[in-house]
Amino acid sequence: MSKLNEQIISGFQHKPDGEVFFTDAIEQEGHSHAKSVYEHFMSQSYAPLEIVSDKNALEEINAAKEHLDAFNNFLIIGTGGSSLGGKMLCGLSKNNLASLNFIENTDFDTIEQVIKDSDPKKTAIIAISKSGETAETLSVFSIFYQWLQSYVGESAYKQCLIITEDKTSSLKTIAAQEGIYTLNHHLEIGGRYSVFSNVGLLPALLSGLNIDQILMGAEKCLNEFKSEANNHILQGALYNFLFLKHHQKTSTVMLYYADRLNYLGLWFRQLWAESIGKSGKGSNPVPALGTVDQHSQLQLWLDGPKDKIFTVITLDQKQKGQAIHFSDCPEKINYLEGKTIGDLMDAEQRAITQVLKENNCPVREIRLPHLDEETMGGLLMQFMIETILMADFLDVNPFDQPAVEQGKILTKQYLS
Repeated sequence: MSKLNEQIISGFQHKPDGEVFFTDAIEQEGHSHAKSVYEHFMSQSYAPLEIVSDKNALEEINAAKEHLDAFNNFLIIGTGGSSLGGKMLCGLSKNNLASLNFIENTDFDTIEQVIKDSDPKKTAIIAISKSGETAETLSVFSIFYQWLQSYVGESAYKQCLIITEDKTSSLKTIAAQEGIYTLNHHLEIGGRYSVFSNVGLLPALLSGLNIDQILMGAEKCLNEFKSEANNHILQGALYNFLFLKHHQKTSTVMLYYADRLNYLGLWFRQLWAESIGKSGKGSNPVPALGTVDQHSQLQLWLDGPKDKIFTVITLDQKQKGQAIHFSDCPEKINYLEGKTIGDLMDAEQRAITQVLKENNCPVREIRLPHLDEETMGGLLMQFMIETILMADFLDVNPFDQPAVEQGKILTKQYLS
């Protein structure tokens, strides 16, 4: 069993009074549907998932890191799936040996500040675009490449690396013209599913993370899912579907109690929204950070529309962290005296989970004993599988995003 699966899950099914959300007939129909969804999954091969066992990909990533070893400041240029996976993994790192800046937007103030804060002689640029035609990535890369050339001259290309598909594109052409070190973006893996490829793992490796452990956790999770049809990942997708269909739960809230998981919510938001939001179907993914969003969203969750289901990710934090102490403790906060900051976080996550349940909000809790690379790999694999399964329940393609192209076309028209 993986570290993740040992701790799963108090699930969605029951209300606090023991009543159930669904009739026996709906449950029976749902589980029959789930069986066919599982069988369909098992009949397919999914490149974004199977890549976790590709050892050749690891060798390529390690070689790319060696190419960049002389630098300690990395500007990673990409948007959407080209950025969120790597940024999320780097958020896990406690290593400060290198500085990684993810330039995801075309905000000129941000670009100007990054330039001011960066030493060109210690800086490497990584540009990522699957298609090689992403306007934002190409434009921002051109700005930083010119900046680098203005300081280091003709050798600027040696301080760059490009990840794009091995086909004719604008970014591929630029890489060839300038002689820039290039990695091939996997042809069968879209940006939002690319966290286990060089797109996500190269930044993770540069940040000091053990990418072998990330892949180990992911592979364990995938193998466990394949070995047992009636498991928590399939149940997660099933109940997301049933609550959407029968109770109009149109939002799925992911609430996590660790700052290092903050980018997990942003990564999941894109994964879920772009994969299942099609043909008038889908649900709205809502990332939330505990305890912060208890002070901004909890009122709505408890007293607003009952249109949400909740996944609460908690950690074992009791008796951990710094001690809370006041030299002359006021009586009203005496309950804090002598506790640790981890005790407070533990009490908060337990309380909010219970309050949501008592208010008849469908809640499942994922309890993590600790947060490391293996655990994170398993967690990401779980949500990727669950998303693919949910798309099957809804009968939509999880790997395309046809509506996104409309905005791209109009942007080009405005600039022409």
